[in-house]
Amino acid sequence: MRGKPTKNHKYMPLNYRFMTTRLKLAREFLDGAQATYLARVSVEAADHSSEIEGKMSTLSSVATIFVPLTTITGMWGMNVVVPGQVEDFDPDDAREYIPFILICSGMVFLTMVISMCFRKLDLF
Repeated sequence: MRGKPTKNHKYMPLNYRFMTTRLKLAREFLDGAQATYLARVSVEAADHSSEIEGKMSTLSSVATIFVPLTTITGMWGMNVVVPGQVEDFDPDDAREYIPFILICSGMVFLTMVISMCFRKLDLF
């Protein structure tokens, strides 16, 4: 088929131009589709990031509430004298429990104050 031209030989440049035009249009269409896909992926990633940021903010707020409480309760676990601790403890004497009740009440009060501050600042 190399040596002898065919009848359609004179139309071949038109076919090549038509195919080239079609390929350019297909490339433009695919470029637009890719740009749309990448934009959608970017929006979904931003939404996911925003959701994670909200959850981490709540977790950080809860941790901030428990840090002072852990410090206070950690003092009771140490082998040192703490307020209210006496050598000869009498379980029948109600006055012996007052420091414990005060510390527990203080912890509850501290938790409520920090929680109210966080709610006021809209961190919860």
